Amino acid sequence: AYEAHYDLNLEDTQRVESCLLGSGSAPRSLIGGFVLMDQNNNFRCTQILKKSDWPLDVLICIASKEPKKISSRKGMEISKKTSPIYQDWLDVNDKHINLALNAIKDKDMVGLENVTEENCKLMHKVMKTSKPSISYMTDVTHSCLSEIENLRSLGHSLFYTIDAGPKVKIICDPKSTEIIRETIIDKTNVIDVVFAGLGGAPRIIDED
Repeated sequence: AYEAHYDLNLEDTQRVESCLLGSGSAPRSLIGGFVLMDQNNNFRCTQILKKSDWPLDVLICIASKEPKKISSRKGMEISKKTSPIYQDWLDVNDKHINLALNAIKDKDMVGLENVTEENCKLMHKVMKTSKPSISYMTDVTHSCLSEIENLRSLGHSLFYTIDAGPKVKIICDPKSTEIIRETIIDKTNVIDVVFAGLGGAPRIIDED
C-alpha cells in the first residue's frame, strides 16, 4: 500500500526487505497461492502453485483472545539459547521443505499433512524443552486436535498447523469444510472458527 501510494516502484528484493521489518514470514504474502520463501537465496519468494491450481480451504480455530505471556519473538530467542533440540529442528528443516514442495507440486494431501504436522510438533517440542518451558497450546487447542483426528478417521481430508500461539489452523478439502467447521464449534470450546481460504496476490483497494 505504501509503495503504491508513494509510487516507489520497489524492486522485488526491496519489497522483501521491507516486509521482513514486520515479520519473518510476511514476504510470502507478496505472492498468492503456495509460496516458497528461500532463506538461502536472500529470502527470495517463488510461487509453487497458484491459488486456483489447488483450491484448499483454511479454517482458523480461535482458541483464545488473551495476549500471549511470551511473545513469539521472545519465545524463539529463549528456545534458540536453551532448547537441547533447537539445532535438530533447524537441521531437519531443509528435508521438510523439500518434502512439502514435492507434496504441493503433486497435490498430495497426505504427504503435505505428514510433513506439516511433523514440523509443527517438533517446533512445539523445541519450545517445551526450553528453559523456562514454553507452551502456547491450551486445553482448547488440544481438544481441536482430538476432533481433527476423529474427522480424519471418518474419511475427511484435513491437516493442521499451529504457530506460537493457541490458535489451530486447519487446511482441508473444500468438500469437508462445513462439517469440519460445525464439528469444531459443536465439540470444543473455541471462541470462533474463521474461514480464510488460500491467499491470492496482494492488491490495492480504493475506498473513500
